[in-house]
Amino acid sequence: AYGMLKEDGRSQYLKQSIIFGVVASLTYLPLDWGLARGAQFVLYLRRDFPIIPGAPLSLVLTRIIAIAVVAYLYHRLIAISVPVFIAAGITGTFVLLGSTILDQLGTVHYLWLWNTTPLGGRYVVDLPRIGSTPICVPIALLLTFFLCPYYFYKRQHAIVAGIRCGLFMGTLLFCCFVVFLLFYQVVGV
Repeated sequence: AYGMLKEDGRSQYLKQSIIFGVVASLTYLPLDWGLARGAQFVLYLRRDFPIIPGAPLSLVLTRIIAIAVVAYLYHRLIAISVPVFIAAGITGTFVLLGSTILDQLGTVHYLWLWNTTPLGGRYVVDLPRIGSTPICVPIALLLTFFLCPYYFYKRQHAIVAGIRCGLFMGTLLFCCFVVFLLFYQVVGV
């Protein structure tokens, strides 16, 4: 990162990506808290910083880095003349695969648990999974980062883009969770 900051062309992308990652993660934090406390969709098993009500600090910092890397990937793809929607597709696919792998690592190391009895035990649902990850999570993240052209529309400032991304990340995750929950409730699976 330090080496890239010293080079003129790439430093702008890196700075924007870091700001974007920080703002998107902090915007998503209250929505994550709602998913953890309200819907009880995800249960965080370790708390390493009591001030943060939802996710542990280590997860928040990991999320900042991951989102910054994804934003940097999107900016670099655009910089090498990849069409905007193809860059968004590549970025979304990268997030789908990366989030699934990182989620498996988090589950294996007992950082969180995806709850099969969400909403206070009112629903017992076995959502389809990729390993231990409910499929609605990578789908929501895929859809979130397909919207990269919207976040960075007309060279939006990284703070505005980060707020948009954080809001969409939480909203799409909740909506995908509800759609899958209702689908499996109606189908009776």
